[in-house]
Amino acid sequence: MPSKNHWEKIKNVIIVNDFDYIQGGASKVAIDTANLLVNGYPKINVYFFAGVHDNSSTLDSKVKLICTNQGEAMKDKNRLRGMLNGLYNFKAKKQFYNLLKKLDTKNTIIHVHGWTKSLSSSIYQIAFKMKFPVILTMHDYFTACPNGGYFNYQKNRICHLKPLTYQCIKCNCDSRNYAYKIYRVIRQFIQNKIVKLNDRLENVISISKFSENILKHSLIILLLHLQQMSHYFFLMFYILFHIYHYLYI
Repeated sequence: MPSKNHWEKIKNVIIVNDFDYIQGGASKVAIDTANLLVNGYPKINVYFFAGVHDNSSTLDSKVKLICTNQGEAMKDKNRLRGMLNGLYNFKAKKQFYNLLKKLDTKNTIIHVHGWTKSLSSSIYQIAFKMKFPVILTMHDYFTACPNGGYFNYQKNRICHLKPLTYQCIKCNCDSRNYAYKIYRVIRQFIQNKIVKLNDRLENVISISKFSENILKHSLIILLLHLQQMSHYFFLMFYILFHIYHYLYI
């Protein structure tokens, strides 16, 4: 196993996730990663950028938390504001910019876990514009599928339609209703056609071979493997390996 000196060029790690508390599996992995980093590598500044805060958060006090405190977009009592934030969150983009402008692209990495519930794809756009290295752990299928599951919740079966085609758009597959499906389609269009997430994302980690086989068709880059990683990405992969081994094996 490489020594800690192998990662001495990394000074800052920013974990990005919609929630700063354990809301689901992705949030648990994001929080565990931040806690392991801040305690195992004290010379690294660990930041956690979130959109939703809860007092039940188990983030270590040494992790630098930045939260927009906006809540989940689609649970906002002001539905118009919630919808607009879910499509493209300008406040999250501005606060993320304010954080990134203090840091150096040469010794900072951004590791995204979740963005669709609050932060939106706006955080990717500013990271790409400022040329920060970004890693995404693909906990779901939101890089490709509007509802994130490749699943027709109305018919309770797997969906094989190509995302954002006419057949996909007209299909009422959302777990709630077709209005939400249209909202998700617009969100996906902004993410993949304006922000161009799939075209610009260069580093991803899949949690299984199964999900990798599904998503690799929508991503123009190769999924990272251990032997291909630079010092920027080896640390994150090593820590995530241990977290996933604990959670899923």
